[in-house]
Amino acid sequence: MKLSLSQLISTFILALFCVTGIQFDGSLAWSAPTISPLKIKGRFIRDGSGRSILLKGLNIETHNWAYQSASYNTGSKTWSIANEAAVISEMQQMNAWLLIAEDMQRIKEWGANVIRLQVSHYFFESINSPGTYYDWAFSQLNKWIDLAAENGIYVIVDLHVPYG
Repeated sequence: MKLSLSQLISTFILALFCVTGIQFDGSLAWSAPTISPLKIKGRFIRDGSGRSILLKGLNIETHNWAYQSASYNTGSKTWSIANEAAVISEMQQMNAWLLIAEDMQRIKEWGANVIRLQVSHYFFESINSPGTYYDWAFSQLNKWIDLAAENGIYVIVDLHVPYG
């Protein structure tokens, strides 16, 4: 399978988040992970102590309704949302309850040690004003990563719908 340059870059960035536990808070400030970063050595994934680790987990899809609420203008070849503020408000409210502390504890009780968190660039960036990013979305992503780390759960951030 041949990958394009943008696919390679996206894969590298996602791997960086997954393996190092780096978090982004929207202001270009990075915070340290609270669980041991993972590394690949030979055929095995290893924790910070060098022990082999088997990742067992589940997939969680964030609420990315901005894209579903958008319409495409064939004349200008652009996407837009009639009432972006209302859609964003609804996304914020729904995502605030998507993964709470009790959920992470339950996931840990099930024996999972990793979650794949699907996000879209529409979760982070305005459709009506490309280049305008939502601070709340980066804060929410950090909250989910922190909650997972507190429970010994790794997070694979899957940019499921990349830009373009």
